[in-house]
Amino acid sequence: MPATLIDLLTCPDPADAVHQAVALLDEGKLVVVPTETVYGIAGRLDLPGVIDRLEKFRNSASGPFTLHVESMDDALSALGTLTPMARKLMRKLWPGPVALTMDVTPEQKSTLLKTTALPESALLAGNTLTLRCPDNVATGAILGMTEGPVGLVRVPGESGDRPDWEKVSALLGDDVALILTMGPTRFAKPSTIVRVNDNDYTVTRPGVFDERIIERQLKSMILFVCSGNTCRSPMAAAVARKLIADKLKVVASDLEAMGILVQSAGTFAMPGVRATPQAVIAAQSLGADLASHRSRALSLELINQADHIFTMGQSHMQSVLGISASAQSRVEPMDPSGDVEDPIGGDVSLYTELANSFAKLLEPRLDAFLTDIGHTPPRPEITKP
Repeated sequence: MPATLIDLLTCPDPADAVHQAVALLDEGKLVVVPTETVYGIAGRLDLPGVIDRLEKFRNSASGPFTLHVESMDDALSALGTLTPMARKLMRKLWPGPVALTMDVTPEQKSTLLKTTALPESALLAGNTLTLRCPDNVATGAILGMTEGPVGLVRVPGESGDRPDWEKVSALLGDDVALILTMGPTRFAKPSTIVRVNDNDYTVTRPGVFDERIIERQLKSMILFVCSGNTCRSPMAAAVARKLIADKLKVVASDLEAMGILVQSAGTFAMPGVRATPQAVIAAQSLGADLASHRSRALSLELINQADHIFTMGQSHMQSVLGISASAQSRVEPMDPSGDVEDPIGGDVSLYTELANSFAKLLEPRLDAFLTDIGHTPPRPEITKP
């Protein structure tokens, strides 16, 4: 019996189709699902016969499968612990077109085999495990709801651009119960493979993300969010940039080369607008520079890249979480006592007062931020009398 074909972009109830896929996977059936790079045949690796049926469609010799997860939390549950570098890579690059390979400790291996109920050969090449968190909302939901470990094999004979589903269905035959489609995949390149080492990483297969993109993504970032990105958030960012530079005894323009980014964005920002003149003057009064600022809209990419997110009001916090619920642990109000009122229309003295309040609110938080990312401010020299 040929597979049922459902287009998630046009079907009446995509959520129902996702639940169908989960039910079939939990019954030990195979399902074609979309990712941002290719379409894959998914199966519950812990159920009888699934690995053998997936092996039929693999292009290369049999070996360990890549474990597909919905989030870093799933990876943590599977392994019990993660190194700081693995956490950073997962938080910055997932969900996304990046597979991470890492050597697991004996303790992690024990937890992995217990939680997945799989033999070593199914997931491990020696002590090496590969994990992938695809950036596709439907497939992410399926991975999150399926009751066991899921592996994917690329649909054979399709480029990932515009598959001919009649041909694919005929090729897959009775082995696949359901095909979920969402049109062409977002990227025409394969996923990037990154090797996670103890304190660094190595790109072992360039793909959608090259080394330059990954390096940029891994910079440590503070993000400030307001509405229009012309007053509050850019002023806070400028003040933060100045304070960090002073703490590290460098100039603000050196921070990016040190791997530190301070950015701002607006939930309703029109891109390319300058900061208000009052904000520029107020920032200057503290030695900060806003002359080159241009507004930008809040985006998923900015949220994912940010280590800390400070919002000017509760509405901005809700906007951040509406775009990415996974930012919950990284977002907080700029002023814990209440919303920071928009100074638009006020005079320079109002803006200057606000800039000074930002400096007071940020001072202790920036010390913690620098410690977290390994940039301890230099201690003052002590001279002998």
